[in-house]
Amino acid sequence: MTETEQSPRLDPRQIDLARLRADLRALAQQSLAQKRRLGQRWTEPMARLQRDLLETRQRTTDLLTLLAWTRGRLHRTKRPRSGSIPDTPWVWIPIPGPSRCIKRIEWTPEAHRDAIVQALHAEYARPLAGQEASP
Repeated sequence: MTETEQSPRLDPRQIDLARLRADLRALAQQSLAQKRRLGQRWTEPMARLQRDLLETRQRTTDLLTLLAWTRGRLHRTKRPRSGSIPDTPWVWIPIPGPSRCIKRIEWTPEAHRDAIVQALHAEYARPLAGQEASP
């Protein structure tokens, strides 16, 4: 069963791919700038910059997960090390969005994808032809 069959309101065709790819390019540039700065001699506390890089990398992974979903593929197929609960199938994953919450899921690549797609779909969705919102 595909994601579209599981939840008919989530449609990969609704994703604004141009905006998604533009955001991915911007994140790549941001990540490179952060890595260059972290690679220099540390003359100031770098904890904040390290957290920012981690957040940039997490956001990139989330957007790549959404992009892979639009192609009918999975981005993350291996269980993440961070957030894993040893000797259980459970992992804690950060859910994208303003709430910045975490969610415990039973790890499968599909469950991870579904959680990320549900969180990001509204942000990147555009109305399908003939379904424009009325004012």
